[in-house]
Amino acid sequence: MKGITDKLVRFVVETRYDDLPPAVVHEAKRMLLDSLGCAIAGLMSDKGKIAVRVARRLGGDPEATILGVGEKVSVTSAALANGELINALDYDFVLLPTHVVPYVLPASLALAEASEASGRDLILATAIAHEVSTRIAGGMMGAMHEVADEGPQKGQVRPKPGYGSCLLGGTAGAGKVMGLDQKQMAHALGIAVQMYPLPDTEAWMRSLPAPMTKYLSPAWTGPAEINAAMLAQEGFTGDPAILDGDDGFWTYLSPGRWDPQRVIDRLGERWRLMGAFYKAYPCCGGTHSAVCTFITLRDRYQLKPESIRAIRVWLAPGHDEPIHHSRGLESQVEMQFSIPYFLAVAAYGIRPGPDWQDRKTMNDPRVRELMKKITPAPHPGFAQALAKDSRTSPALVEVDVDGQTLREERSYPRGVRRREGETIGDDELVEKFRDNTSRHLPWERMEQAVDAIWNLEKVDCVSELMRLISL
Repeated sequence: MKGITDKLVRFVVETRYDDLPPAVVHEAKRMLLDSLGCAIAGLMSDKGKIAVRVARRLGGDPEATILGVGEKVSVTSAALANGELINALDYDFVLLPTHVVPYVLPASLALAEASEASGRDLILATAIAHEVSTRIAGGMMGAMHEVADEGPQKGQVRPKPGYGSCLLGGTAGAGKVMGLDQKQMAHALGIAVQMYPLPDTEAWMRSLPAPMTKYLSPAWTGPAEINAAMLAQEGFTGDPAILDGDDGFWTYLSPGRWDPQRVIDRLGERWRLMGAFYKAYPCCGGTHSAVCTFITLRDRYQLKPESIRAIRVWLAPGHDEPIHHSRGLESQVEMQFSIPYFLAVAAYGIRPGPDWQDRKTMNDPRVRELMKKITPAPHPGFAQALAKDSRTSPALVEVDVDGQTLREERSYPRGVRRREGETIGDDELVEKFRDNTSRHLPWERMEQAVDAIWNLEKVDCVSELMRLISL
């Protein structure tokens, strides 16, 4: 199919703020509220602290703010730090291909501040960046997980083709802020694809201590997107038809699964960013059904941690990797992915949020002892459930307590959109933002930031918002 790139680029360049449906505008605000709060909470993490130090070392002209810090550095340095901060606690929302915002927002945010763009400009760039990312990912994946229907892997969950689509979405958002024309935008995407990262989204989970890079370090993507957009603006050329033909980059990432029609189907009419899954817990999104299931049992039976003899949990395949079973907890990254750890933390009723990754919590001997009693395993019916509903994430939990076994199952985690009683609403997102920022911002500043985000279309300059969310 020819002309896919041209149609996507036209959508990016021609879409104006007034073209956005009210629901999309509101969702972009929700994305910003959630992400900025997660970034400020990320200042407590080792990963976030290192990123801030590196951004300071790189320095540059004082163009854009390091979130929560207030210090200004160059746009590329700010994008480096802010991407790592957003993802530092693994608390940011999920959208196909999985994590998107730490890879697409920092470039647009930094450029919007540096160019004195308006809140409307930032909303538009946020919507564009996420929409492009998730549509290209959909062309390669189709769904968050897929079950192979033929070949030696028939019935097994296929691995994801990585987060590279976010690099293209982030470049589109950056180019939108910069006002690139259609020709420049096509070349910007062609330049960006040259830096497309390898899809090593699985292997890292087998390495302990867990690497801070995780599935992909956002430190690379934001600066790369800015560079691609700036090069194109100055006349540097790339392949202006990167999504066309039969031998594109996707052949190396998702052989046999490229469906270009999914990229442009109802483009500008049906906004796929509306499928964002907001996290209620600061841990791997694939485990949230298990967390929700255990908390249901905990609350229903008023379970006391000291009475628990064993917890067995079955969830999505892939969670039998070493990082998901880790009891050593040598890093905060392991806290985010260790099923025994965060179920033990939940058993003790510790408030979900930054406290889950506080080192005092990690080193609590009661938590450590309960972790020994928790055993994760792959859910035997996952592939069959996924074949029926690509958004399902089934979990089964059994708890041995007081001579009996309590059992509970769940098909979806909290936060999945359009499931009655499951969506995380605006009020809960505000509470999450407050909790995430309470260690760093005074209450008055926090409330002013919330108000500014909900009324972002009235903000004349993005720097006004950045001032509110920084010390």
